[in-house]
Amino acid sequence: IKGAFGTDLAYLGGSIANSALKEFILSKRVAPGSTPRVTITLASGVVQVVAPDSVNGYVYHDATHSIELFGSALSASVGNQLTVNYSAAP
Repeated sequence: IKGAFGTDLAYLGGSIANSALKEFILSKRVAPGSTPRVTITLASGVVQVVAPDSVNGYVYHDATHSIELFGSALSASVGNQLTVNYSAAP
């Protein structure tokens, strides 16, 4: 290995972490007609409500019973607490 590679390694690690945190599988399917309530709690204690939106929010995938984050919601979730509240299907 020639030269310092810390910057490249940090970039690679950051991109892996961001892609790994994009989708969250829920323990159960969401009840039909119900919409999950997704929040992000920042380190400051401020709670942000995430809207269902494929650009800057989340999308619920019924086939995989997962929440996928996009745009500003994805950016805000990195290093913060994500909470998903929902009514589970029977």
